[in-house]
Amino acid sequence: MTVAGLKKYLQERGVTVHGYLKPALIAIATAVDKMMLPIDPNFECDNAQEKLKNKLIIHDVVIPDPFTLPTQNNFIDSPPFGLYDIFNHLIYHSSDYDKQGLAAYKAYDDYRLFDDGYVESLSTVTLKECGVHVYVGKVNPTMRTKTDDGKEYYDLWFILEGKGANRGSLLEAFCKCKGGRDGGCKHIGAAMYSLEALVNTEGKDSVTSGECQWQRRPRSSIQPCEVKDINISRPVYGETNKKRKHDYVWLQDIDHDPREERFRREKSHEDMVKFTESMKTKVTTKIDNINDEPAIFPLLRKLYLPDEDPRAPSLVETC
Repeated sequence: MTVAGLKKYLQERGVTVHGYLKPALIAIATAVDKMMLPIDPNFECDNAQEKLKNKLIIHDVVIPDPFTLPTQNNFIDSPPFGLYDIFNHLIYHSSDYDKQGLAAYKAYDDYRLFDDGYVESLSTVTLKECGVHVYVGKVNPTMRTKTDDGKEYYDLWFILEGKGANRGSLLEAFCKCKGGRDGGCKHIGAAMYSLEALVNTEGKDSVTSGECQWQRRPRSSIQPCEVKDINISRPVYGETNKKRKHDYVWLQDIDHDPREERFRREKSHEDMVKFTESMKTKVTTKIDNINDEPAIFPLLRKLYLPDEDPRAPSLVETC
């Protein structure tokens, strides 16, 4: 096979061929043949409009283009929709999801887009004659300010079943990003998580108790800036630019006694002598089967009963 034939064979399967000589192209083509890569894996030569029309045929009824439908921000008629419906769709349409990964779904890009507030808008319309609920949304791009088409947002839609036992199941989805033709991109996932958070209020008012409107989640600014506007400096050990909310006060400088008022008065020497004598004559004599005298008693006896014989028998022996 010639070099031109090898390059055409690899390009049809989405493999980069620039900068390789014929021996390297032969080795790559052999590996690709063993991997059985499909032709046009990125659907670049596919008829997108024809596939999109097929997606919009549901229940033998042609659904109008969702981007042209008059949607509204009122989700009171939304069917039951939860994480099970999202996982059931994404596990068959996204290669990132599997049975084990569902336990950590909040770490995936689609949930992080929703949680970080990248879903810009979400609206809905109910097509009762078709038995479906259509949702149209916009999601901000993450790594750039514009999409590949030069727009500010990725436009998407997804359709839920509106009748029968599978009411609330996701039927079809589409996004205008490169990976959204099969309905498994992260933008569609973020929009579905946004809908799930809206209809499942976790003990709050139900969506059927009044008008239910979608609100965009707050997010920090992601506007790009020039390199000259970035403050790049080397940290100095022991110094900090962060200002304390409160001045630090050393413990010995705190003029406050946290004890109750009746315990704040300092005990006099006479009070401590009486306390020590009471511990010796009354408290310890009421304890049966005592094995050890209180650990503080030898110190109290030494401080406040110095006239006693230090070799006097202990409380254990007297009891």
